[in-house]
Amino acid sequence: MNNLQFAHSPYLLQHAHNPVNWYEWSEESLNIAQKEQKPILLSVGYASCHWCHVMEKESFENQEVADAMNNTFICIKVDREERPDIDAIYMEALQSMGQQGGWPLTAFLMPDTKPFYAGTYFPKDYFLQLIDRISMLFRTKKEELEQSAEEFFVALKISDTEKYHLQKNPLKRLLSIGEMDKIFENFIPNIDLKYGGRAKSPKFPMPCLWEWVLHYANNTQNENSKKFAFDNLHFALEKMALGGIYDQVGGGFSRYSVDERWHVPHFEKMLYDNAQLLSLYAKAYIQSTDKKIDFLPDSTKKLYVKIVYQTLIFCLQELHTKNNGFYSGIDADSEGEEGKFYVFTQEEIKNIFLEEFKKKNTEINQNNAENTINNDALEQELKLIYDYFEVEKNGNWEHFKNVLFCKEKDDNFIKKHQLLPQIFLEKYKFWREILFNYRNQRVRPATDTKILTSWNAMMLLGMIDAYKALSEKWLLVHIYNLADFLQENCYKNEMLYRQPNRPELGFLEDYAHTIQAFIALYEITFENKYLLFAEKLLHYTQENFWDEEENLFYFTDKNAPSLLVRKKEILDNVIPSSNAVMAKNLYRLGHIFSKNAYQIQATNMLLQVQKLIAQNVEYMSEWGQVLLLMEKPLLEIVIVGEEYQHFAKEIQKIYYPNKIILASKTGKENFELFENRENTPENNPKNHTFIYICQDKSCLLPITDLEDALQYLREN
Repeated sequence: MNNLQFAHSPYLLQHAHNPVNWYEWSEESLNIAQKEQKPILLSVGYASCHWCHVMEKESFENQEVADAMNNTFICIKVDREERPDIDAIYMEALQSMGQQGGWPLTAFLMPDTKPFYAGTYFPKDYFLQLIDRISMLFRTKKEELEQSAEEFFVALKISDTEKYHLQKNPLKRLLSIGEMDKIFENFIPNIDLKYGGRAKSPKFPMPCLWEWVLHYANNTQNENSKKFAFDNLHFALEKMALGGIYDQVGGGFSRYSVDERWHVPHFEKMLYDNAQLLSLYAKAYIQSTDKKIDFLPDSTKKLYVKIVYQTLIFCLQELHTKNNGFYSGIDADSEGEEGKFYVFTQEEIKNIFLEEFKKKNTEINQNNAENTINNDALEQELKLIYDYFEVEKNGNWEHFKNVLFCKEKDDNFIKKHQLLPQIFLEKYKFWREILFNYRNQRVRPATDTKILTSWNAMMLLGMIDAYKALSEKWLLVHIYNLADFLQENCYKNEMLYRQPNRPELGFLEDYAHTIQAFIALYEITFENKYLLFAEKLLHYTQENFWDEEENLFYFTDKNAPSLLVRKKEILDNVIPSSNAVMAKNLYRLGHIFSKNAYQIQATNMLLQVQKLIAQNVEYMSEWGQVLLLMEKPLLEIVIVGEEYQHFAKEIQKIYYPNKIILASKTGKENFELFENRENTPENNPKNHTFIYICQDKSCLLPITDLEDALQYLREN
């Protein structure tokens, strides 16, 4: 075994038996490279990465390749999910070399960690040639490699202001909603009007992009843009929910679709995708129930409820840990084959239900020795199953296999087959249960048991948004448990850590998403301790991550071991920009705590980058949400009285993103927004519950009728 036998990451442990003499990224391994004056071969991947597994099997498990690597390099393996800071530096280096980014990331570094060449997946024969070439160059032309590395290092050191051509003296005003209309208009050609989502493949769900569309549609005064945005948002969500990217048997979403139709997924399932999609579908459902929205059929609303519920169950069944955290994801491959766990041949499905019918028949006719079955009933059932899941005799994918997906929503299927709704629901539950149980007898894909703070915080937010939509009390238990888990296991010594009980300090991503989740947690529980915890984390980031010169946060803590350069995360990826999430947190906490300094800091961050929103909102959609949050005055809603919980829950059922809610039975809270609003017999002789709505330091008269408050939100 190599040095990775002592690693914590499941991905690194997968490589512990490679003949490559792997090291983790550490002071020890970097010192060895310096002492021996050997170049570093850095390989960055993650547990559910298909081509990472391919490269391991072809090269890292091959003795000839391993010998070549060991003779020339100090070989370092990095789990990009564990160390996104390292990945970000060398991915940027790869892209600065004019290459397409992706994983595995294979980078060649000088002993001082400066990169001189990089790529992604290399086939074995080419990889051997490359190793031989670099070995020769390092021996004979080391100075040239050092010069090349120095040039890339200089490029990496360029500040984000220079890199993205941000204005040193940015526009002193926020973009208007009219200018946001233009940004949306420019985004329209990138929408797939036929299959939904973005007009490209492979097709990623990109939840924060569609949440921006939802938020934009709520804010804009352009009725044509509003309807077009709503139509295409819901069309995309429907297509994803019905497609193969969604696991129709077990629930939950795969990472992306390899085709434009959302049919064939890359089968890995990640916690961060499912957490964000929980939030998106929950908010889309809440918005779809708005009485002003009359173009959405009930079948769409039912679909959203089903997706939210099934995705929750998937996460709780398959990613939930014994101590109430959540694992990172599930691999795409099992038994060396991508998707093998999830797909079926038509013959296989026929035999599964044939056996089930035999079993049922035996239970009904205990004394029937022949155990005959009603073939007509079985055939009729199979026709329904094949039609519902689009199962074809020759397969709808490859090798006669079927990726299960749906061509139509349940109500349409019921109507087409003239089924009673209750009969269909019973059948649907039966089909999924039988297929799920059969599938679970197969060899399961590996689970990445790494627990990451930021991804768990996203899951906390996802469950909170689901609770707002479904009002399921059982969900509160899991919400409280996960909040406790984060505070008890990921927060020590007044700071967050990347993983529970691990030494790596948290990144900005961890702080941003944890703060966001705890603000949201307050708004369903109204327990002040969650807001105070969020603000404590905010103070830490301001002290240890803030760059005063560029009005943005660094990605890494100043107390963390230093790397080649210290970077910032501005653009969205599959996870939203941590700087954008922080700007949103600052703005909301500024209103909650009546601290203008927070709001000013958030505004300055947005002003620094908002020209990038106009240039390409697809990669700045989280910032687009920040802009929408600031562009329309934020409603400050304070609820005081006996029914504060009930009133708040009903208000949360209105999709109105430009609001904060504070609530209390007594009003005796140490927040400025509760000032002069105490619930006492003198102030409230009729024991009303009061709703105070303020905007731009101007307040309505206190409202005691809940329906009046709801109507105000619907109309504004």
